[in-house]
Amino acid sequence: MGIRILWWLCWSVDIHQLDENDNKRYGVQLVEAFPKNIEAQSLGYGQNDTLHKINVSFSYRYWKNLTDEADLPKSLQERIAGVLVDSVERNVRAAIPKVLSRL
Repeated sequence: MGIRILWWLCWSVDIHQLDENDNKRYGVQLVEAFPKNIEAQSLGYGQNDTLHKINVSFSYRYWKNLTDEADLPKSLQERIAGVLVDSVERNVRAAIPKVLSRL
């Protein structure tokens, strides 16, 4: 049985390298990323004032350099969202009476 990944579980993940002053020096974007492994975490009453760290491993379709490759093709999720927005906009514009559209 193969792994089935739903498109709405995929998103872009930006990773930045910072200098001593927290300025971004380098960055990559994982396109169509999804969590592959989420490490288990133990919880208890004695840990109510502590910061919890969870290790998460990601898989992704491809990555791009945020500085040099910012204009690469959009991800599948971004393209689907664009088509949906365009379709809704066309339907709304078509429903507006001609008299109102001239105003």
